[in-house]
Amino acid sequence: MNAVTDVKIERPGVWRSRLLLGVSVLAAVVLAVWLYAQQDMIRQYAAYGYAGIFAVSALGNATVVIPAPSFVVVTAVGVLLNPVWAGIAAGTGAAIGESTAYWIGRNARGILPQLASERAQKLAGLMERRSGVILFLLGAIPNPVVDIGGMIAGASGLAFWRFLLPTGLGKSVRFVGVIWVAGWLV
Repeated sequence: MNAVTDVKIERPGVWRSRLLLGVSVLAAVVLAVWLYAQQDMIRQYAAYGYAGIFAVSALGNATVVIPAPSFVVVTAVGVLLNPVWAGIAAGTGAAIGESTAYWIGRNARGILPQLASERAQKLAGLMERRSGVILFLLGAIPNPVVDIGGMIAGASGLAFWRFLLPTGLGKSVRFVGVIWVAGWLV
């Protein structure tokens, strides 16, 4: 063994990227715990109509992987308002909230080459080519994978607006549909 070959050479910025990733994940977890503890406060936002729906949706979707109780509140208040405008407010807020996953991925870019697998490279390439369709569908179809899609979008270097726009449109379509169906059932 040669001491020179045993030395691990780190690229500049790897520690900075790791620190930013750790801070981003910690902030998302703290936000999730805080939102869970503040469920009554979230319900009070609903009294503010469309702005309340936007705020509740943004806060509820800012958690990464850990669900927050915003979906039910947004739907319950949305049936009392115009479902299209309520859905757009909720979808816009949700897309802004989902940007936490995007920024976690963006901050992980410096360490990704160490973690890159063939599958991760394929996903990043697919995200670059078909980001609009993928993010729209992830936003429109209720699923927990939307956070992972946001992380991949950020990690692949996708421009923020290319993440935000299709995610917001997809989530708006979903919320309009859910609020409309809920209003029809009530």
